[in-house]
Amino acid sequence: MRRGVEVRSVEEELFLDGVRRIATGKVTIGMFELVLELDVFRKLRGKSVTLDEFAQMLEMPVHSARVLAQYLCVEGMLVYHDKKLSNAPAADPFMIDDNIMLSEIKNLLLRFDLPKEKLREALFHPVEEHGYQRMKKEKHYFASNPWRVLWGAEMADRYSFKGHRVLMDVAGASGAMCIGIRKTNPHLRCIVFDLPESEEYAKKYIAEAGVEDFIRFEGGSFFESLPKGADVAVMANIIHNWPPEQDKAILANVFEALEPGGTLIVKEIFFQDDWTGMIEAVFQAFFMGKNGWQPDYSEAEELLRETGFVDVERKLTLVIGRKPV
Repeated sequence: MRRGVEVRSVEEELFLDGVRRIATGKVTIGMFELVLELDVFRKLRGKSVTLDEFAQMLEMPVHSARVLAQYLCVEGMLVYHDKKLSNAPAADPFMIDDNIMLSEIKNLLLRFDLPKEKLREALFHPVEEHGYQRMKKEKHYFASNPWRVLWGAEMADRYSFKGHRVLMDVAGASGAMCIGIRKTNPHLRCIVFDLPESEEYAKKYIAEAGVEDFIRFEGGSFFESLPKGADVAVMANIIHNWPPEQDKAILANVFEALEPGGTLIVKEIFFQDDWTGMIEAVFQAFFMGKNGWQPDYSEAEELLRETGFVDVERKLTLVIGRKPV
């Protein structure tokens, strides 16, 4: 205290700013929806404009345009430099042209707006089924394919598959992950392993992609056994569906199926070990049902070690382990 006035540290101010950000969430969500409706990022593409020009562009009063611009600058979506406004560098690829990221924001996240009473009900009485079980088959097997292809391409950018021969996608649904990985690894032969009911969907998508000679489907349950012959396996957004004890059973079967020296790559939106990290991890945690969970990196690493994997490491959204030779 100084002269009767509370003195705050920078850390305290940042903490309080985070609290304010949460408390004003309803207003800022509405502002962001309006920004998308006004097509702000497209109108600004390749331009650097004054505030007056920005107001004219949006056909709104200068005062209101200033409020909107300052909000977008605080959120890192616009840049204000030399008294001019422009798109932040990352805005152009993600916030302008149609892409799956923008589609997710518009069609999923902005609609994920539960009134307080519904949120209370969801938290105090969580559903038994996890999110994927609540999906219709068409959405699970086809509407999610663009995401799976993207996840595969991202995984191949973060982990080198060059030294592998046969890839198994555990609970691979339509096979789209394999297609994404093979974009830069055409040498890979792939096995899509999932429940037998997935076969017709997977074969259809694989045939449409023209990769039947490289990707095959095998049906079964990962609680029983998996096909052998793969020297690398991927599990994308799988372990968060099941409680840890069942995850151990799945991982033990993957371990058994892998070739000696084989690698397992687990993809999730992990929390950091102190439960900080990307907000998407919170969304995923909520999406999972009563028996699901969203792990942090250390929890996933511990699961792999407990089921025999060694040389466990983390790399961005991946946790990677190796079966001993």
